[in-house]
Amino acid sequence: MKFRTKTILGVAIIELVLLGILTLNVISILRDSNQEEAQRKVKLTESLMLAASEDAIISYDIATLQSLADNIIKTQELAYVRFWDNDYNILVESWLLDEQTASDFFISSETLHRTLPIRVSGQISGYVQFGIDQGYMANLLNSAINQTVSLAVFEIVLVAAFSALLGVYLTNQLTGLTLASNKIREGNLGFKLPVRGNDELSETVQAFNTMSTTLKRLEIERLQEKEKLEIAHQRMRSLLDNFPFLIWLKNNDGQFLSVNKAFADACGKHDPESVEGLTDFDVWPTDLANQYRIDDLKVINSAKGKMVEEKVESEGQRIWIETFKSPVVHHDKVIGTVGFARDVSERKEAAERQRKAEAIFNSASEAILLADAYANVKMINPAFTQITGYEEDEILGQNASILSSGKHDKAFYQIMYAALETEGSWQGEIHNRKKNGELYVQWQTIVALKGDHGQVEEYLAIFSDITQKKAAEDEIKYRANYDQLTGLPNRTLLNELLKQELQRSRRELRKSAVMFLDLDHFKRINDTLGHAIGDLLLQKVSELLQTTIRDSDVVARLGGDEFIVILSDVDNVTDISTVAEKIVTSLGRPIHIHEHEIRTCTSIGIAVFPDDGRDEDELLSHADMAMYKAKESGRGQYRFFNTEMAKEI
Repeated sequence: MKFRTKTILGVAIIELVLLGILTLNVISILRDSNQEEAQRKVKLTESLMLAASEDAIISYDIATLQSLADNIIKTQELAYVRFWDNDYNILVESWLLDEQTASDFFISSETLHRTLPIRVSGQISGYVQFGIDQGYMANLLNSAINQTVSLAVFEIVLVAAFSALLGVYLTNQLTGLTLASNKIREGNLGFKLPVRGNDELSETVQAFNTMSTTLKRLEIERLQEKEKLEIAHQRMRSLLDNFPFLIWLKNNDGQFLSVNKAFADACGKHDPESVEGLTDFDVWPTDLANQYRIDDLKVINSAKGKMVEEKVESEGQRIWIETFKSPVVHHDKVIGTVGFARDVSERKEAAERQRKAEAIFNSASEAILLADAYANVKMINPAFTQITGYEEDEILGQNASILSSGKHDKAFYQIMYAALETEGSWQGEIHNRKKNGELYVQWQTIVALKGDHGQVEEYLAIFSDITQKKAAEDEIKYRANYDQLTGLPNRTLLNELLKQELQRSRRELRKSAVMFLDLDHFKRINDTLGHAIGDLLLQKVSELLQTTIRDSDVVARLGGDEFIVILSDVDNVTDISTVAEKIVTSLGRPIHIHEHEIRTCTSIGIAVFPDDGRDEDELLSHADMAMYKAKESGRGQYRFFNTEMAKEI
């Protein structure tokens, strides 16, 4: 049954009950009133009749009695009035009805008859009788009751109509509220009803609209907060999932509340949410799970964090794992643990490599220096101190130029730094100075350590003291290229020097000359005075030759008593002849060696480049031929090569 029907029926029933009670009360009141009115009329009539009829009855004034009867009937609404004498003779009577009707009325049970004695001075002088039509009174009562019932029925109809209208109104309002409630239940928050009127229901609708608007606002705020939480959760998830190590959160029972992607992958689950609610015993071997649970309980009971490094076996390999666990505290109570674990094998290996590197660094025989981009020293090893004499506290912060010997010019260092900038390294020989001022030679490798953007941040230098090695190498090189007796270039170095001279002459389109010298009578002097005197003579001859030629020219000893002179940048034959004559003259003078005065001379053969030869071998060969011609000519002379000499051979 709909609310409207219930409302109408309820209101109608209540109204009917109330109207029934009211009607019964009204009828009862009317009846009581009717009876009271009848009694009042009877008493009033009695008083009027007795008062008015005393004189008339005594005097038998029939006309007066008749007039009195007629007037009383009209004024008192009586059915009839009758006056009798003491003998019960009717003196007068008056009726409102016709005779037949009056006869029926008189014998009707509904007629109330009253007979009153008329006393005059205490004596009965006659009687007055009147009748009251109770049916008439009943009709009046019934008419009043009918009117009351009619009014009640009319009121019931009005109430029913009002109830119907009220039901329709209430139903419309409540149906709207029901519709709006269903809309809200379906998620259509913010739905509003039209507000009609300004009664309590309208206020209810207005309150409902306000509630709906508030719910809409709260829902929007909830969705915004939800979105913010989802974004924050996604950010946190992205942050945690991008960490390369394992992260987890557990409750006090050891159940995982949240893990990151690395953790899920490590235990073979791949989806972090699939791990939530599990324990270590669900994802790890029992021995590890037991140990992890023991560690959790220690953290929970102590409310202090714990960090351990341990070796575990993973995929057949032993790796180092660093684990950190910390209590999660809420209102001074531990409610769980949070932790992370990461593979620190590389770090451990790096630390081991660092330890070994430090051992190598400290035990290396080569000096190692680390400087900043401005060449200020940052680190040295013990070998550095051994080589340079500088202690660590003396050199740190100093510029590496403190080691400079001053033997290298600015251009040398510019080339060095240019190589470091373009190639990233430089290697070479450099002369430096020790703390005590001693110069030494070092073989040095410098590496430029660059940053991410290619800028030089540090320099690493590794060097060794090669002073002795260099001296030994120089000695070997000297022995390989110089004559041990005279200190002049030997045949090996001569060939190299002559080759260089010819290359330069070709490039500059200039002439050069080669002189082939042979000491006359040297064998006789060596045999008679001894090899020692002979050696001293050769040394003296080399000195004389070097003082005779220019600094740009070269004197070399081929061996025995044979010498070679290379003349560079000669313009003509005359210049060559001048030098040859000076040599012949200088060596033709007596030479004093100890107590001996030795006389010797030299024969010289000359070959000119490019006229007499295109390479060093050809020039030496032709100069040799010319030297033999000079000897044949009587010694102490010089001869230029010509083509006829070659033909004679």
